[in-house]
Amino acid sequence: KLAKKRKETLSSTRQEMTVMVNSMDKSYAEQGTSCDEAISFMDTHNLNGR
Repeated sequence: KLAKKRKETLSSTRQEMTVMVNSMDKSYAEQGTSCDEAISFMDTHNLNGR
């Protein structure tokens, strides 16, 4: 029973992640943000975090 429950939780979490990623992709596309811009944006934040 526990194993089955765990599998269900994993699959639901995966679905949530896909939904999140899809919505993020849509918002980026709507804003007209290119992938390069997003990556450089992340890079600057990562560098600042260090």
